[in-house]
Amino acid sequence: MTISLSFVFAIGFIFIHFFSKAMKFIKDSPRSRFLSIAGGIAVSYVFIHLLP
Repeated sequence: MTISLSFVFAIGFIFIHFFSKAMKFIKDSPRSRFLSIAGGIAVSYVFIHLLP
């Protein structure tokens, strides 16, 4: 079950990657520096928490 769930998520990320140029709302909203910093902190927290 875990392998099939991972496969479904991988396919989903592949579709997001291929169709990201067609997403119009990404270009419309400005990105803030705070949002980038918060995203980086969130990702690093996940990896530090999962790899002790």
